[in-house]
Amino acid sequence: MRIVLLVVSVALVVFALVQARGDRACTQARNAVFALAPGPRGDRLVEPTLARLQRDCAAAAPLVAASGVLQAVGRPGAAIRLATTATRREPQDARAWAALARAREAAGDVAGARRAHALVAALNPLAEAARPGAGAAPRPAPAAGADP
Repeated sequence: MRIVLLVVSVALVVFALVQARGDRACTQARNAVFALAPGPRGDRLVEPTLARLQRDCAAAAPLVAASGVLQAVGRPGAAIRLATTATRREPQDARAWAALARAREAAGDVAGARRAHALVAALNPLAEAARPGAGAAPRPAPAAGADP
């Protein structure tokens, strides 16, 4: 019985160490996204950074977060790639589909954005991102006294 407990304990410790190493690698890969500023310097870092994220981050959530950052810095193609990877890894994750819809909208792919929005709505009908155009910038409020 003691041998079984010892083997189980060792297995748990090894699992925890491997998990911690994987989490650290994923965090470092996500942090590398911030180095992808627009311009030639960032351009040469895109491919290795995307490959590192896809390799080191097993879950969809970090890919969705990085996709949002890439979209914000004007890299919708890279954002689409990460969001697509997230939807393949976790096809039932409405957040991954919403990220893909926003990235496709930013890239001007209206049809692709609509398809992704439809999947968000199917997975989570109450999600704000399920509405087409939800990723668009908010409209300014009408001026005082103007007709809406």
